[in-house]
Amino acid sequence: MKRIFQFAATLQSLLLLCLFTRFKEINSFQCAQSFAPRLSLSSLLKTSETEGYGETGVDDVKMENAWRYVKKPLLRIGSRGLAESHGNSLKELLAQHDAVKVKVNTGKLGTLGEVFNQLKELAEKSGAPSGIELIRIRPSDNTIMFGSCGLSEKIVNGDYPPPPPPPPTEEELMVYAAKRKERQDAKRAAKEAKEAAYKRRVNSRKS
Repeated sequence: MKRIFQFAATLQSLLLLCLFTRFKEINSFQCAQSFAPRLSLSSLLKTSETEGYGETGVDDVKMENAWRYVKKPLLRIGSRGLAESHGNSLKELLAQHDAVKVKVNTGKLGTLGEVFNQLKELAEKSGAPSGIELIRIRPSDNTIMFGSCGLSEKIVNGDYPPPPPPPPTEEELMVYAAKRKERQDAKRAAKEAKEAAYKRRVNSRKS
């Protein structure tokens, strides 16, 4: 009888030990999941691609100035991927601007360098002039900067971005002030005429 109680106590101890070990494993797994880093699209792209320039030997300061001059992406690629409309849009944008930023919001198309080649091909098929240039890739922003033909050379030579316009002369400031006063006077006269017409209507109703 005594041996039976000892066997039961040993079995109970082993059962409690197994349950405790299992609980500890589950708890550690949940903690690992809660503290595991969440990989975003940008982090996935950064692991496979580093930031780079289309033209080698470009001064970093000049390239940074060109990048900042283009304020925001004018074209975006979503989860549906590329279509002919993206190529046509890039063609029209490059006809209006020397440089265009393109935001890539999907990782299904490969690296940003591969996206550049695909979009460049679509733009040229839409009638864009050949020679579209890769100016810069920034994986941290999932952004590609496209340039028209010859833009890299302009950046190297310091011709892009263009210099800021010169400050207005005293004569230009006087002309601007006169035009502004003229607009204000016209607005005031229109307001007074409207008020006068309203008063006449009110008086005619009273009479």
